Amino acid sequence: TATLPAAPVLPRTEPAPAPPASESAESVSVPAPPPAPAPARTAPLLVVALALSVLMLVLMLLMAVAQPTGMRFPPPFDVLNTPTRLVRIAVPVYIILLALAALGSRLRRRSRRALGIHADTILSVAFAPNGELVGSAANDGAIHIWRNGSAAPVLCRGHRGPVRQISFTPASDLLVSGADDGTLRIWQARDGAQQSVLHEHRGRISCIAVAANGQLLASAATDGTIILWGLRERAPLHTLRGHPLGTVGLALTPDGSRLASAGEDGRIHVWSTRSGALVHTLAEHTDAVCEIAFSPDGRTLASCARDTSVRLWRVRDGALLHTLGDHTLPVSGLAFHPSGELLASRSEDATVRLWRVGDGKLLHTLRGHTRYISGIAFVHGGETLASASWDGSVRLWRVRDGKAHGSLLERSARILLLAASQNGNALATGGLDRAVRLWHF
Repeated sequence: TATLPAAPVLPRTEPAPAPPASESAESVSVPAPPPAPAPARTAPLLVVALALSVLMLVLMLLMAVAQPTGMRFPPPFDVLNTPTRLVRIAVPVYIILLALAALGSRLRRRSRRALGIHADTILSVAFAPNGELVGSAANDGAIHIWRNGSAAPVLCRGHRGPVRQISFTPASDLLVSGADDGTLRIWQARDGAQQSVLHEHRGRISCIAVAANGQLLASAATDGTIILWGLRERAPLHTLRGHPLGTVGLALTPDGSRLASAGEDGRIHVWSTRSGALVHTLAEHTDAVCEIAFSPDGRTLASCARDTSVRLWRVRDGALLHTLGDHTLPVSGLAFHPSGELLASRSEDATVRLWRVGDGKLLHTLRGHTRYISGIAFVHGGETLASASWDGSVRLWRVRDGKAHGSLLERSARILLLAASQNGNALATGGLDRAVRLWHF
């Protein structure tokens, strides 16, 4: 709440006192009183004062309205040259207001560089591999596909329930979506036309994964089934069952030869995509698994769980390589460095930790968020790690030393989702304010 300064009060002119009666006019040295202000000049001064007060009030209201967006550095901007320290300078309020009056229109234009706003809560955000498209899906079943430089999204309509996850195919020409209506739908990314509807599941779709070779699609549903699909045939290849309490995550190796599934039962299954056979069961976690991810070379599988641990597994034989247990609360997400040599983990303890994959050594603990961290991603060639949080901020960290490197948002609406382009040159977020925002590095 800001208190507006009071309007200036014009001085009141008092008549000069008359000289005492006992003194003669010649003995009095009091100068003649100044003439009273002309009535014609009083009105303009009052008008100017009133106009300045109204201007200050409007500017203060604009600042109050703009505050929830949290756009400390509205995109686009060069995040790599953003100073990591901010200096507080004492400046009179009227100077700030006058500066805002001069720059207000420009600041407002830049603060609107969000891609757009959904009508309901955003549930999934994804980049196309070519980096030119961003997809977002919402609780009302709407899917938006945004192209770089376009003012309006392509709309994909057809789902009759919340869309839980979306993913682009490797060629960036198709978008796959899974929703609570139990269907998988395949859309033309160019114009949003629906190409196929896959109906095999009998429950809500919980997660999907698309192979980097563009030949396979995996999906899991609340009916306990996992289905491997041929993307070319748009037909099921194998139906798998293995997580009676529900499947919470899917991941495919880069060559598409192995599928990993994670369950609420704390188990991870590794399947052959060629035969549909169960190859390994990884059962070291003692609570529900939250996320799984394959390394870029497909040789290592990382998993995190509500038991506060991160585990690294050798894909070839299912051997447990390392248990990383420094988090103090459930670990909710993972991200491999593009080199595969580092792993980042995010936890409900509001920290991000960087690990060396080769020996499982903890390299850095990144502290700064004050609430649940909802997403992490490596950007700018792996030199920077981005993290998003329910505290309304998106922070940047230098990978080499774990130091804070700036921020994209501060005190905005709760950030629910974060996604990075495959080349690490762009970042997208989805917030509780239903806005999708995009940054280029």
